[in-house]
Amino acid sequence: MAISGQIGSFIYLPALPAVAAEFGTGEAGAQVTLTAYLIGTCVGFAVYGPLSDRLGRRRMLAISGALFVAASIACAYSGSLAALTAARGAQGFGSVAGIITARATIRDAYPPAQMSRYISLLSATMAVAPAMSPVFGALLLTFMDWRLTFLAAALVAAVAIVLALLVMPARKHATSGADIRNGLRDLLASPTYRSCLVISSATSGAFMIMMAGSPFVLMGAYGLSELAYAISIAMVLLCFALVAAAFRGHMAARGARRTMALGVGPMLAGAAGMVLVSALAPNVVLLLLTLILTVGAMGLIVPTSTAAMLEPLPTLAGTATSLALLIATLFGALAVTAYGLLAAGSSAGFAISIAALCVATAFGWSRLPHHAPSRGTATP
Repeated sequence: MAISGQIGSFIYLPALPAVAAEFGTGEAGAQVTLTAYLIGTCVGFAVYGPLSDRLGRRRMLAISGALFVAASIACAYSGSLAALTAARGAQGFGSVAGIITARATIRDAYPPAQMSRYISLLSATMAVAPAMSPVFGALLLTFMDWRLTFLAAALVAAVAIVLALLVMPARKHATSGADIRNGLRDLLASPTYRSCLVISSATSGAFMIMMAGSPFVLMGAYGLSELAYAISIAMVLLCFALVAAAFRGHMAARGARRTMALGVGPMLAGAAGMVLVSALAPNVVLLLLTLILTVGAMGLIVPTSTAAMLEPLPTLAGTATSLALLIATLFGALAVTAYGLLAAGSSAGFAISIAALCVATAFGWSRLPHHAPSRGTATP
């Protein structure tokens, strides 16, 4: 369920240069399609979470999932860059169903001590999807047109949504509009929620720059083939997934702040290494190793912050998730746009941009209250 949107976003990344060539545009022009997808997800985040709290997870998942499948097919048959961009926006709008429903359903079904374990496993799964999607997309590109990647995304999403609807548990309560409005005020008043918003926004920006810029840096500047690039990114994201899965029980035992502390140091060390390698000794292997360290450390930070921000108001899991993803995605879209305008294609610019967002992540962690909810507590 949660991976369908990820697949739609990342399966065609190796084809970005081919898309740019077919429509006669450059890197920035091709990345507009990614920006459109992100804008679509922002609109979806703004409406889907609160509606899922009011109308039910199952109904909203079916509606948004159907839109995602239809938009994916429209992407495959787009005859111009403008048409592809519009279809990508609609695809992004429909893609939010899986990720919000998955997180909210976990919060509905489990107490905080168990929730953090499943959030970590969900984060690991969601890292595997974009890790394998570019590999699959690159394999498709070896013998078929880039448009087929969108048809593959439509097929995978259709199967995932149907299976999710079959196994999704019924929600035991509904939330009124007044409760949602009051809950939003309580969420924004929570120091834990605000700190986690900074963390999720900064890490989202780093991931988006990595996924949008890496095809042009690794294939353009360092000369990797489409398949070698896809395998390299898969290794980075699989490291994130392995760390998230390995430390899935730490938040319940140690608390959110202490758990994230284990990842902050390695993340900053990896980011500093990326900057030094790109500036002083450009080498694709060293760049990938430092990127693996940086992103792998986020495997501790991202799921822990996600679980921590869902604890204060369990009846508004959809709204809390939706607001966090909306803000993180908006920030990520701005980060990708700034990177595309100022540093696109530059190995040093790529590294410095990600490193700056790692520093912002560490700042968010430093603002996390020492009494952040853990071990089943639910204080805001």
